[in-house]
Amino acid sequence: MSTNFGDENVYSTQNSGWGQMLCVVRFQAPLTGTIDSVSVYFSNGAAATTAIGCVYADSTGLPGALVCKSASETNIATSFSAQWVTLTLGAGNSITNGTYYHIGFAAKSTADNLVIYQSAVAAPLRSLQNAGPAYPAIVDPFGAASSSGTTQKMSMYATGTAAWSGLIVTRKLQG
Repeated sequence: MSTNFGDENVYSTQNSGWGQMLCVVRFQAPLTGTIDSVSVYFSNGAAATTAIGCVYADSTGLPGALVCKSASETNIATSFSAQWVTLTLGAGNSITNGTYYHIGFAAKSTADNLVIYQSAVAAPLRSLQNAGPAYPAIVDPFGAASSSGTTQKMSMYATGTAAWSGLIVTRKLQG
């Protein structure tokens, strides 16, 4: 059974000009198992855009070592209205209940016209960005992060699958 964690709210404050950027937000895992995807509420202008999902371990409140990333880019259609875009993650995606992680995305748009959605009021979660190497490289570890100038929540969540730890009991039927 899948569980979403993060922020599934669709906020009205638009933050435009996203293009070649790596952005992550800190969340606490509600399960032990795997993290399968990252979903971000985007809208896009006229230029073609691609994105990759990523998850970083927490290092004293900041993103540290890379846990996993998308195996391939997701193409985001040009000129689409706001919607959830799901970025499927690749292998190595184990998470632990109660542990903090930084979920996010790297995006590339030729016109830096990708729009993300945020809350209008300050919140304890903040987005981070890293100028890093040229997209689609996901840096590991995250490195020196610079604040995006906001402490607002972002419309972004992850989907995970709990590990099943039950026993399988088989019984031979006599007949």
